[in-house]
Amino acid sequence: MTHTLHRFRMRRKLDEDSADYIVMVMAAQGFNDNGAEVKLRQALDILAACDPVNLADDNWGGIYTGETVEGLKDKITGTAYIAAVFDDPWQLRVALLHLGVANLGLSVVVTGEPQETWPLIRGVGLDIHTINLSLGVWGNTDRLPPGPILALTSMCGHGLISPAFARDVARRVGSGRLSPREGALELASVCTCGMFNLTEAERLLTRGEVTGDDS
Repeated sequence: MTHTLHRFRMRRKLDEDSADYIVMVMAAQGFNDNGAEVKLRQALDILAACDPVNLADDNWGGIYTGETVEGLKDKITGTAYIAAVFDDPWQLRVALLHLGVANLGLSVVVTGEPQETWPLIRGVGLDIHTINLSLGVWGNTDRLPPGPILALTSMCGHGLISPAFARDVARRVGSGRLSPREGALELASVCTCGMFNLTEAERLLTRGEVTGDDS
């Protein structure tokens, strides 16, 4: 899974309290997916109990697209992946610790800044099996939206948040028609993969770096 790697992170020294971590749990299709829905329900319960800022089953959507945790559990299948976003490294650590104890035999993918996530994973006694790294964006990058817009749109792993939508939300936040939290919730409402980090979005919208005038 690499679609969580391409988040355009607006990390600066003034953002030292910024945090963005994703956990995905899934079965390997054709290998250990038979009966995996039972284990995926357990994984969902574990992640939901660790106070994530977003949570979803990519087959159905997430807690900001109209689903509930109980609803997701009822509909979960062996083909699902469960995604959770954390804005607190401690909560991520607790989630991984409980997943390790549960030993469900499923794949667990963690996305975050390597210097933060790798020691954290090893610190709870888990081994790192595979590492994927993003090498950035290549080509005619002048055609890309500005960095603050990309920081919002790239938080949806399926690319369902368009630059135009991000600009519209930023414009309404800037004019006072929406609060930064309301703007973040509106953006999250179209992210069915559940990888949108509301805390990061609210931070960006609060700072006013994302504007409706960006082109």
